Amino acid sequence: MKCWLINNINPNHKRENRMKIKQFFRGLTMVLLLLLVSCSGQQKVDTAAVRQVIDAQNQKYKTAFNTRDASGLVELFTEDATSMPPNQEILRGKAAIQRSNQQAFEMGVIDLRQQTVSLEVYGDVAHEVGKYTVTLQQEGGEGIDHTGKYVAVWKKQPDGNWLIHLEIWNSSMPLTES
Repeated sequence: MKCWLINNINPNHKRENRMKIKQFFRGLTMVLLLLLVSCSGQQKVDTAAVRQVIDAQNQKYKTAFNTRDASGLVELFTEDATSMPPNQEILRGKAAIQRSNQQAFEMGVIDLRQQTVSLEVYGDVAHEVGKYTVTLQQEGGEGIDHTGKYVAVWKKQPDGNWLIHLEIWNSSMPLTES
């Protein structure tokens, strides 16, 4: 079975048919370009402004963490947030995240210091890559600094605020031999 395009080509009118084919493909190209342009029409985002908001949110996070305020800490998360701490199952929702942080505080995790390494903004979503140090304070012992890295995915809320929707972190410390 021959292609529709080939069946409609009259060998006596090769030049005319070539022109029709060229016009068809030019038209198709224009339609595809218009579709591409219309699909990529996302709003421009002021990354510097978003960075200021997220830096302020990170300061609130550090303050809540360093005062061992697990309920204040989860106020910086979306209702359906996900947290993926090392050596634990995936935590879903504010209640699970709050419990996990409260347990960490009870185990002696204190003094969070963090630094944003990069922040990329895509419309109403931003992802942050950073480094952190926390102190592990054992009862009656000296504190031990522990370093690591993290990724946080932030979502812009209807009120314009940015909240953590997803976080994951892990240690940068080398494994010790057993």
